[in-house]
Amino acid sequence: MNEIFLLSLLTGGLAAMVTKAGGIEWIVQKVEKSIKGKKSADFGIGILVSLTDLAVANNTVAIIINGSIAKKISLKHNLDKRRVAGILGIFSIL
Repeated sequence: MNEIFLLSLLTGGLAAMVTKAGGIEWIVQKVEKSIKGKKSADFGIGILVSLTDLAVANNTVAIIINGSIAKKISLKHNLDKRRVAGILGIFSIL
């Protein structure tokens, strides 16, 4: 139980530091420019979480960082929440 608590604490802190430092803002802007419809929104979310996973080197942190961004994209393009969650999980392990 202690290991899970420490992992959650560290990953949450790392996610907050990366987001506050603007670590993914450039990538988000580039991906949002290329989104035209539902399929490209799915692909954009996948690219976003994959690039973040490469930068941070932790799947859990990449999902935490991109969760709120993916939610905004999904609401804007009327995507299913379950599908977005699946995309986050699949593309974070690539």
